[in-house]
Amino acid sequence: MNASLAFIEGAKPQGEVEGALVLQMACTHAAAMAVLATFAGVHADRNMVARASAAARLLRAYATQVEALRRLRNGGSQVVRVEHVHVNEGGQAVIGNVNSPEERVRSWNLFTKLPPRLQIQWANVGSFATLQTFAG
Repeated sequence: MNASLAFIEGAKPQGEVEGALVLQMACTHAAAMAVLATFAGVHADRNMVARASAAARLLRAYATQVEALRRLRNGGSQVVRVEHVHVNEGGQAVIGNVNSPEERVRSWNLFTKLPPRLQIQWANVGSFATLQTFAG
């Protein structure tokens, strides 16, 4: 019980949803550790496979909860930082923020507020991308 409370306090939930998730994580962790503790000193019995399966499911659930907490706190976004790039002779490099053609279309649609009947798609032809507009 004290370990679960220390776990919850250490996670420092920042709201009700995080608090509920951290509480669920503490319970899942405690249950997984209780199942794993049943293996101490026992060589083999008929319930070993069932207990191992239960422990694996609980630990997988815990890992999923940790990922959910990370996404909840960080907004689900990831940042990639490139520190050093080699560009060989004849090669090309782009420095700055790079968006895919689909992201540019989404940004452009939000900026221009196109009517919903217009559908904009990108068609990749060879190494070129062309914009196609279809009236629906």
